This record gives sequence, structure tokens and C-alpha cells, in this order.
Amino acid sequence: MESDRTAAKEDTAKAKEDIAAAKQKAEKCPPGSKQCMDELTGGGAEQRRDMNQAREGLAGMHPVPEDNAGPVMDRACQEFAADLPPGLKGSSDSAELTSLCEAMHS
Repeated sequence: MESDRTAAKEDTAKAKEDIAAAKQKAEKCPPGSKQCMDELTGGGAEQRRDMNQAREGLAGMHPVPEDNAGPVMDRACQEFAADLPPGLKGSSDSAELTSLCEAMHS
């Protein structure tokens, strides 16, 4: 626990240094100087890059099923029937239990 306190104190000290350095840089810019602030912050280039990466990632996503629900459901129901303990299976065959599973999900 003592090491956590020490680490927290070190993190706090580092954060205070970072804040002071950022404040000094910002104070160098005259009020209303967009160009100066853009130089300090990078002009939003990092944000634009991150947004482009997010857009590319989202472009590959498909929000609706791609006609794969049937096979997925069949496989899930077959696994459901196969995983039941022998006492619950009784004399029923796997096909009957699979159709029961499918009926529950219709």
C-alpha cells in the first residue's frame, strides 16, 4: 500500500509539472492568436488522424446480420443438445432436442 501511495505522489508531481509547462506555453501565445495555439496543440492533426482511423474501422462493420443466423442457430442448438446431461436427454434423440432449442428461439 505504501508503494501505491508513493506512486500516486510521483504521478501527482509529474502531472503538476506537465500542467505548469502547458500553462507556460499557452501564456506565450497572445490572446486570440489561433496560429500560436495551433502550433502548441498541433492544429488538431492528431484528432483528425484518430477520427479517420475510427471511420475506417466503422466502415468495415456490418450492423445487420449477413444471412448467417440460420447456421449459427443450428450449431448453437446442436451444441445445446449435445451438452445436456444424459439424465435430461432420456430417450430423446439429438434432433428432437435441437428442434426444441430452435422452438425456444423462434
